Amino acid sequence: MMKQSSSTFTILILLCCCSFHFIDQVTSQLVLPQSELTSAIFMIRQYGLKIQENQAAICGGATSNYTFFCTNSTNGYHITKIDVKGDTFTTGLGVPDPTFISYNLPELTEFRTFTIQVKNTSFVFAKLIQNLSKLETLIAEVEATFVVIPYGFPNPQQYPNLKHFEYWCNSPNNPIDLNLFLASTSIVEKIQLTCTGFNFKIDESIYLPNLKYFGLYTRDVNSTTITISESSFPALKAYTILSRFVDIKFSNPNPKTIENLDLMQHNITLIDGSITDYTNLKTLRLGEYNFKGPFPFTSYPSQLTSIILQQNIPISVIPNITLPPLLDSFTSSFDNAKGQVPWNLFSSKKKLYLDLSYNPLLTGSVSPDMCSVDLSLNILNSGITTLPECLYCYLSDPKVIKTTITPPPNFNCNFTIDSLDIYTKFGKALISGTNLGYGEKNFTRYSIKRIVPNSLIEFTTDYLSGPKKTMVIKLSDYYSYTFPLQVIEIAITMADTQSTLVEGGALLNITFEYFNSAVVHTVMVDNTIPCQIVSMQTKYLLCQTFDYIPWNDKNITVSNQYYSTSSMFTFSSPVYPSITAINISNDYKNLTIYGEFGEMGQLNATVRINNTLDCNITSSTREMINCSLVDTPSLGLANINVSLDNLTFYADSLLYFPVIPTTTTPPSVPQTKEQCEESTSKCFGHGICQDNGQCQCNPNYNQFDNCLTKFINTTIKNTSRQPIIEYNLTRLNGDDELVSYGAFKFGLVSIQELNFDNSVLRELKLQEDQWTSDSSSSSYTYTTTTNSSVSGFGNTTIIANTTFSQQPSTDSNYLGNHSLLLNPSSTKLSVSIIDWPYLSPMSTLQIIYQQLSSSEEQSPSQTIDRGCDKVTVSLTKTDEFGVSVQYVQVVNQRAQFNGRFIDYSISNGLETYSRVVQQQDGGSGSSGNSIFSLAVKLPHCQLCQTSFDFTPLEIDQVSCGSETSSVAWKAGVGVAVPVAAILVGAAGFFGRKHIQRKLANTRSKSIELN
Repeated sequence: MMKQSSSTFTILILLCCCSFHFIDQVTSQLVLPQSELTSAIFMIRQYGLKIQENQAAICGGATSNYTFFCTNSTNGYHITKIDVKGDTFTTGLGVPDPTFISYNLPELTEFRTFTIQVKNTSFVFAKLIQNLSKLETLIAEVEATFVVIPYGFPNPQQYPNLKHFEYWCNSPNNPIDLNLFLASTSIVEKIQLTCTGFNFKIDESIYLPNLKYFGLYTRDVNSTTITISESSFPALKAYTILSRFVDIKFSNPNPKTIENLDLMQHNITLIDGSITDYTNLKTLRLGEYNFKGPFPFTSYPSQLTSIILQQNIPISVIPNITLPPLLDSFTSSFDNAKGQVPWNLFSSKKKLYLDLSYNPLLTGSVSPDMCSVDLSLNILNSGITTLPECLYCYLSDPKVIKTTITPPPNFNCNFTIDSLDIYTKFGKALISGTNLGYGEKNFTRYSIKRIVPNSLIEFTTDYLSGPKKTMVIKLSDYYSYTFPLQVIEIAITMADTQSTLVEGGALLNITFEYFNSAVVHTVMVDNTIPCQIVSMQTKYLLCQTFDYIPWNDKNITVSNQYYSTSSMFTFSSPVYPSITAINISNDYKNLTIYGEFGEMGQLNATVRINNTLDCNITSSTREMINCSLVDTPSLGLANINVSLDNLTFYADSLLYFPVIPTTTTPPSVPQTKEQCEESTSKCFGHGICQDNGQCQCNPNYNQFDNCLTKFINTTIKNTSRQPIIEYNLTRLNGDDELVSYGAFKFGLVSIQELNFDNSVLRELKLQEDQWTSDSSSSSYTYTTTTNSSVSGFGNTTIIANTTFSQQPSTDSNYLGNHSLLLNPSSTKLSVSIIDWPYLSPMSTLQIIYQQLSSSEEQSPSQTIDRGCDKVTVSLTKTDEFGVSVQYVQVVNQRAQFNGRFIDYSISNGLETYSRVVQQQDGGSGSSGNSIFSLAVKLPHCQLCQTSFDFTPLEIDQVSCGSETSSVAWKAGVGVAVPVAAILVGAAGFFGRKHIQRKLANTRSKSIELN
């Protein structure tokens, strides 16, 4: 230990030595110019200053009789300030250089001197300072050689920066010609002259445009008139005039500019108006003022804040004049005032310094009304004898009262606080009681400020969090009275609110600037939705709603029993998680989920199917999650929940587990020839039932509905301005006239963005005139940027293409890489939505297709006449679980229009499950035709693609007792498309095996007949 201490001591010595060497090195680099050093040495000898004649002593500090200030700046090291107090002259310091002419101090800005004696009187002070061009302040209180102000001093050319000049002169034999002096001070802002003799007359011939303060202290001067005019003193704000022994008549034609007025000693008479004309006057001092009669004022200027009346003769009573509202200081001392004090003048003040000292003839008591004034009272050596209780309580506090009065015998102050339970807001609380004192006081951990003296104080503490705490406070340093307060903070200031969607509602994370989690709080959203608090910490709380909260501006209210605050917050959607596609393995044991899962490492990620079945994550990246199902999932539609980073994605239309296909013939297909003939009326007369129980149709009849309908093989011309599928079928009647016997129009009407609960967040409606098409009217484009009637959808683009197939053909790129057979006269409509601006990563899209009305259409009955029987055709056919529409069959007069909808879409280049659902009846057209709508649900994608097709079929209606008749058909086709959208992120990728099974079954399904 001794060795360690010795080493430490050695290191400290080395450090100190290095430090001193560094300081000495820095100081040695700061060198005064030789001319300034010479000027300082001359001043030391001339004024007898006891200081060594070297730079270290000159710039090293100050003594009681001299001061040099040296400053280092960009201009170098210079003397910038001199304050010489030469009241004691030191002899034996050497003789001032007789050849010295003037001080060379180019950076000097302030020069003060009080020197009664000089070494060589032949050096005139005014000449010594003639080259101080940067001088701003010159105060020559006493200077032995400055008894006469030279003509033209101070010259503005010599002192272009001089703003403040004070001069004391004492030469009755050489009176100053004040007019000549003032003529040289046009740039000065403050002048104060104290002299024993003047020859002067201040009138409108003088012009001092920059002067703000003028002080004149004089004696032994002839009676004169001083005129302070606006033309002579346009900037003047204050002046002091002290005149002993002589009369001065004071004239101010423009008193509105004056803010401070100080008139002292002997006889000064105001002419040209009264004191009330000084409308901006803030301070008024009258000292040793001989009024020669009663108090000369009947009212005070309205802006006055301070009145000082001292040694004025005679003032018999305190002037009973209403005090200005801003006045907070009133002095009437040594005024020989007597009688009662008009306390009513002062008791209405909030704060007041009141000095009534040295008026022994004042009598009576201080009024109790003064207890409510923040008072500082001086009644020393007055005749006032008693005080109210509030002042006796603080008699030892000189900031409150100065007096020789003592309290009554056995006096005990009645200090009270109305409630010891204190609820602070932002660390502050109001405390009421009696005799609570005056003024402000800071203590450790708290402070006190009197709002209403003695009855209401503002208590401030730094205790801003935690449970109720006992704080013992006192009201004054002069007394030991204490109070045990029970203090707790109740204020709330919200900083931010973030929302996370959870099952059944939303989880709010509210952060605070001020918040005390030890207090019970409640949270409301828009004053109607309660948010149940889950946890609270020092700066935040978590709460959950059990109602859905859309992404928009919400009013959040946080309250406790004592305090409530509300703020508007925009619930902006998080940028993840979102799902674009889901791939299911062939054995249904593994899922690959594509989407956006953030850059935070997918912390605490979970995947759950149907709210119960966990899928254990095996790997994850920002774009993909792989997981394994812990059990076999239920077949059919399933919901999926992906949670990570305290964020959740939920969807109920992106995942589908199909029945694994087998070679077993579906039980709904007839098994024998006899069953076929019974159920299909012998293939509806258009074919023959085979031994395997299936129909073998005649040429051109539809195998899919057991020969009920017949394919149309004709040329159809597309003339529509929008992407719709349109058929208007005509035939020749007996008079060779074309008659319409079937019409159908089906098109895209809107695109909707859905929230996780399938509610519509917003909708983009597509109008016919909003599309642009190519010359063949087979490719249509809609963009939100070129449509002035659409806003809020960014740069969304929708592209629709129609393909007409006159003869049966195979479409090798029906959607993605899959091939499908197109029937004769069928029309395929493909839609792509590009760059939809999603409001939330949770949201998905759906395209709304609708049967459109036409004046040529007639009401579809969905029935077919077969002799004396009617066959009803189902409008839609769903999958085996009834969750997705696969086929649409619209019967209209003697035509049937079959639509085929496949249960997958392309999402950002990936195949994924896509559900098709029938919307509620869309109403009726003008011709009375029934309207139906379909919604094709798409995932959260930036490029969404889907396709479907329709085929027109002839219905060979047979009336009761009639034979089958053949009809000649002609057809016209049109195609139209919906609007676009900007796609962001997520949807499900459905297994290729299921898609292949679905596409294979498309060729073998028959229309279901009821």
